[in-house]
Amino acid sequence: MKNLKNHSFFVTAFSITTLIFLYPLIFMRSSFLGGDYFVQFYPWLKCYSEAVKNFSFPYWISSMGTGFPLMAEGQIAGFYPLNILLFFLLPLRVAYNYSIVMHFVIAEIFIYLYARKVGANQIGGYVASLLFCFGSAYAGCFYNIGTLRTLVWFPLVLLLFEHYFNRRNMRYILFSGIILGIQLLAGFIQMAAYSALFYLIYFVYRARSEKIGIKDALFAPSIFMILSFIIALPQLILTYQLSSFSGREHATLGFALWRSFLPTGLLGLVFPYSLSSIGSHFYVGVLSILFITFSIIVAKKSPLLKAMILILIASLFFALGWFNPIYVIILRITGFYFFRNPSKFLFFGVFALSVLAGWGFTQFFENGQTKQTKKTISLFRRTILYAGFAFLLVKLLITVFKTQVLEAGYYIAKNFIYNRPHHRYSLEYYMDSINSFYNSMLEGLAFSNIFVLCSWALIIISILTLPFLFKKRMKFLCIAVIFFDLFVFSSYGIGFSGNIKPFAYLAPDNPKILRILKNDPEPCRILPFDLKSGKLPNWSLPNANVMYGLDSITCYTPLVGSNYREILSGLEVVDDSLGMDIPREEVLDRSLDIIRLLNVKYIISGKKLNKNYLRQEALSGGVFLYRLKGYYPKVFFSDSVDWDVKPLRIECLEIVESSNGYLELKIKADKKGFIVFSENYYPGWHAYVDGQEEEIIKVKGLVQGVAVREGEHKVRFVYKPYGLTSKR
Repeated sequence: MKNLKNHSFFVTAFSITTLIFLYPLIFMRSSFLGGDYFVQFYPWLKCYSEAVKNFSFPYWISSMGTGFPLMAEGQIAGFYPLNILLFFLLPLRVAYNYSIVMHFVIAEIFIYLYARKVGANQIGGYVASLLFCFGSAYAGCFYNIGTLRTLVWFPLVLLLFEHYFNRRNMRYILFSGIILGIQLLAGFIQMAAYSALFYLIYFVYRARSEKIGIKDALFAPSIFMILSFIIALPQLILTYQLSSFSGREHATLGFALWRSFLPTGLLGLVFPYSLSSIGSHFYVGVLSILFITFSIIVAKKSPLLKAMILILIASLFFALGWFNPIYVIILRITGFYFFRNPSKFLFFGVFALSVLAGWGFTQFFENGQTKQTKKTISLFRRTILYAGFAFLLVKLLITVFKTQVLEAGYYIAKNFIYNRPHHRYSLEYYMDSINSFYNSMLEGLAFSNIFVLCSWALIIISILTLPFLFKKRMKFLCIAVIFFDLFVFSSYGIGFSGNIKPFAYLAPDNPKILRILKNDPEPCRILPFDLKSGKLPNWSLPNANVMYGLDSITCYTPLVGSNYREILSGLEVVDDSLGMDIPREEVLDRSLDIIRLLNVKYIISGKKLNKNYLRQEALSGGVFLYRLKGYYPKVFFSDSVDWDVKPLRIECLEIVESSNGYLELKIKADKKGFIVFSENYYPGWHAYVDGQEEEIIKVKGLVQGVAVREGEHKVRFVYKPYGLTSKR
């Protein structure tokens, strides 16, 4: 009870804060369901929830693409202990919401404890947790719930490191290794790898400042890394295998540097909304800059503050990407282009700013008026005024020199973006994007915008507050200003405002056509035509079909097979996180054989398709449902797997059992031939004819086949990840 009393302010304050920011999730009114949450995380976790409740894992699901190894898609966090526990014990929606809430709470607690270790008091620790959880690290949400699960553990590892440096006990290194292993399982391997990099930076710096011997300084992090790798090995094996078939295997330097952090983005520390169009928030509130400045000024007194400044500098160094020649050279030398979006490194900078603000808040008010606090106030005032001047200058320049700005954008789009690897759209598209980007910049600088006015209001409030800072209770007024600041920020930070939707958002559009599809007794797939038009129902979107019990050839994941995407590229139903274009009707004509081979029976379109191989089944709400004439069943007998692959009638072909990762059938044929199974050809699949394993044939570069002799046979296709299987 005594220990809890020592943290009573924090417990009360963070409970209220969590309730205010996350009440729609806590009371099950809404959830993160917009954007990628609707077409990736929620449908994937639906499959996961159903599997773990049946004491299994969704190693393979047939409804995504032509089959996909879902557990290999690291974002699902299938082996993550908290996911297993929550989705096993709780209904899907409850587990989904409370997983998010729980991880926010974990993040708040761990950064609070670390900030206290650095030297913050209860109130300063609360400030650190408030900025970390509801500044741009999460509220800005250029990350996702996979990132949330991964990075909440970051402050805990640093805390364990500090216990190791204080007590020289290896058990803290072992605990740290376990936590990094958990991070690698948590749904975002890229951010876990970045965490490992910052752990090493931190450990080396602190080992030097603590005068740790070279032997121990090398041994401890080696054990730390090896242990984490062993824990994460099941996930790493599956994900590495999947990624080797994806477009990431052929990534380029331009891919790795996509979404580098513009140096001008530092202005976003004061005007976050105005720079939201660049896609990377770096924000912890205006008044927080005062306390961060104080920490930096007095940092020489604390090795831990110096470590935070080092993390901040390293974060910006890597995040600059294209705008940092040294980082570009490092990438060129190593050839490591697998991870993209350097701005993700900003997370660690936000973490460092949060800790610096928490410590600075504590010491600023405890020290009272000193030479250092006066210097801090003066520097803060000038910084804010310079930022305001920069805002006005940028607004003036892009308004007066509109023609030159647009021409520069067109030049960049034409010479450095269009027709380059991983950029698939037309030149007109990129030109339109430049116009849209310019207009969004203007809107972000407009004084008529409520959020721009809020930024200016916060600047004025912060400056007016400065003369009264050391009066009684002013620290609580500062917290109120910071809280209000971040609450406003959460209203347009895309993580909260754009992605939290009521559960009614999951209700299917156009239920009439959906009912027709679900009432079809045959196993078959759908093909949505022109997804980019926005005219198609929500259940036809890539991956979302999984939630509504439909099989579709669509797929949306950064690790989708590059061969699958290339063969279906003209149909624009596969998104490897680089977007889809508008398909042309003639693509349907020349892709007809492939479409049939993939067990497509229905095509959904937002416009009328006059094709002699299509029969209109329904029209509802402007959506056309077509049935493909001469469609191929999910599994069939053919006398060829080379050129003319088509179903042939045989005496018996009966599906005995079909489920994710498993197919069993009985056949009786009067001649030798092949069983063609319209499931993705992928390592781990095995075919058995009368109990004897036979080689699986790759049919048309896409699906599976196995040779059979004439007569009666029992045929099985079984998916076994790394030699194991959850069935048979």
